[in-house]
Amino acid sequence: PIIVGALFWTVAYHMAGQHALSVSGTCVNLFAFIWSYLALLDYDQYQQKDQRILAKLNHEVQYDGLTQARNWPMFQYDFNEHYARLAKSPNLVLITLDIDHFKSINDQYGHLAGNQVLITISTRVQHYLQSQNLNYQFYRTGGEEFAIILPDTKRIRAEEILFGCQKVIRDTQVQQDDTVIRITASFGMAVARSKDGSSTAVFKRADHYLYQS
Repeated sequence: PIIVGALFWTVAYHMAGQHALSVSGTCVNLFAFIWSYLALLDYDQYQQKDQRILAKLNHEVQYDGLTQARNWPMFQYDFNEHYARLAKSPNLVLITLDIDHFKSINDQYGHLAGNQVLITISTRVQHYLQSQNLNYQFYRTGGEEFAIILPDTKRIRAEEILFGCQKVIRDTQVQQDDTVIRITASFGMAVARSKDGSSTAVFKRADHYLYQS
């Protein structure tokens, strides 16, 4: 707006030559300056509103609404991307986990308590993962099922992360009225290999170990 106003006044000055600007000319230029300022201000606010809407929509597409973990479509996309780079980054590990006896939690304490368990577990596990490595990502892949992608991570380190997550969950307590809900989870882990042929094969292998657990 300052640049636009300065241009208006410069043009008006040269058009007036040595003569002073008339009152009407001054008013016209002042009006033009104010209008341009308000127009640019309105455009800026519109752009900011548009960006906020896009950011919100982008978040809703990528994240689970309840737990704020990344959702199943994002897991598929991200894991496919990591697996496609397996030749360059061979140390790729997938961890799957399932909250134990979750149906009994819902049946005994209600679905709101079950939701709180999911939210609490997601928040604490994500916090733990981010404290270990900002590239570790946590996903909700089903009702009470989650997955963790560990890029550039060797098996020994992945096992440490798995047991760390297990401890975080075991130490988690969710208060429900006068009762404390204690939580455990089962895990499966698979190290991606080129001979797997696809990311789906790695996921199925980790899922198989999870159900064995």
